Amino acid sequence: MANRTDNFTRTDSSTALGTPSDAGSDWVAGRGTWGISSNKGYLVSDGGADNVNVAYLESSLADVEVQVTISGLGANFDVALCGRVEGADDYILLVCRGGGNIVELYKKVSAGNFVSLDTDSGTPLASVMKLVMNGSTLEGWVDGVIRVSASDSHNSTATSHGISQYTAVHATEIRYDDFSITSLAAAGGTGGNLLLLGVG
Repeated sequence: MANRTDNFTRTDSSTALGTPSDAGSDWVAGRGTWGISSNKGYLVSDGGADNVNVAYLESSLADVEVQVTISGLGANFDVALCGRVEGADDYILLVCRGGGNIVELYKKVSAGNFVSLDTDSGTPLASVMKLVMNGSTLEGWVDGVIRVSASDSHNSTATSHGISQYTAVHATEIRYDDFSITSLAAAGGTGGNLLLLGVG
């Protein structure tokens, strides 16, 4: 069973993601303005010099699977999951880029400072991204296949996790749905099984 979930089914907003469907604590917009459009989350506008925007939920868990379904992807999208967030510039990041079909695992340690942990290319994102964090073991899954992995203990006790996007240039297209944070114990301790929750 997921610890936090959001199907984004609520009133449209251009100013906030608001209270998730699990009725837990509200989304925090660490960077950028996020909103709701037709029962899906989206990035409204950029915030900060590097335009890497993040929004996240508190879960009380550090060892988790974080998953989201993404739609409206064009040729040059740049979408991500952020995990173990300690602020607007401090987290683990699983990125999918349309240009070159690149998947990359990063840690961000300060404003504008990204450290690449692993990268892969050649297979496009269809819809589902998942970031698995278990102690120092990090895995990035795309459409049910593990694409990147690394060992890194950055922010290993942080318990906030969420979504990310580079620039709001695709604000009218890219949408987020069926977000979940699931404890590894509840997920069976592995990233191998996709958990799709709700319909926006």
